[in-house]
Amino acid sequence: MLYSATITIREAHEKLADYLAGIETKRERSTVKVGRAGAQVIIDVEAKDATALRAALNSVTQSLSVFETTQQNG
Repeated sequence: MLYSATITIREAHEKLADYLAGIETKRERSTVKVGRAGAQVIIDVEAKDATALRAALNSVTQSLSVFETTQQNG
């Protein structure tokens, strides 16, 4: 079974796509891709199983939280 999820961040901070480029991965069970469409940042996640999907999404949301915190405190 193949799972996928897309996260779209509307009106994203101009530095967000560059920051998230570091989380782009291609692993045995999951892939994370980061793209930009105008002012939006789009994160596509694909996984071979639910556990791999959850792990990849946790990594993405953790990175988003860190970026958000640094922008608020920076």
